Amino acid sequence: MLRQLHTLDRLASEEKGYPPLVFVHGGYTHSACWDVNFLPYFQALGFNCYAVDLSGHGKSAGRDKLNSFGLDHYADDVGHLVAGLDADPVLIGHSMGAVVVQRYLEKSPAKAVVMMAPCAATGLAASGAQLAIRQPDFIGRSRTRRARRVHCQYGQSDA
Repeated sequence: MLRQLHTLDRLASEEKGYPPLVFVHGGYTHSACWDVNFLPYFQALGFNCYAVDLSGHGKSAGRDKLNSFGLDHYADDVGHLVAGLDADPVLIGHSMGAVVVQRYLEKSPAKAVVMMAPCAATGLAASGAQLAIRQPDFIGRSRTRRARRVHCQYGQSDA
């Protein structure tokens, strides 16, 4: 099933023959996380940069069905984006996005791959449970701190 996907396209002002860069976000975020530093930086160096909102994330369709998507769906999202490119890309995945990139590579090629802080394919439940046992008050403190920080930084955002 083809889903409507949103991508951020940041094209280089001058063609230098570099492979395209495809950025894949992690869980609980979307393509705009790459637009703060990575996309502008590599675009200025002459790379064509693309960041995809995986199904159910950001501006891509499927938010109401988010819990029905899995790694295969997300790998298909990456494949859909890559199919529209002129050359095999360098795939850059963060956290869950790195696992999505791994799943994509099971069936399709890439020029190169960068995996930034990849999470385990089994998820983060085990490490979360260990954290809860070893430092039970950490999660409560963290939520309070994060809530204040998010409100201050993003309180007026429409995202």
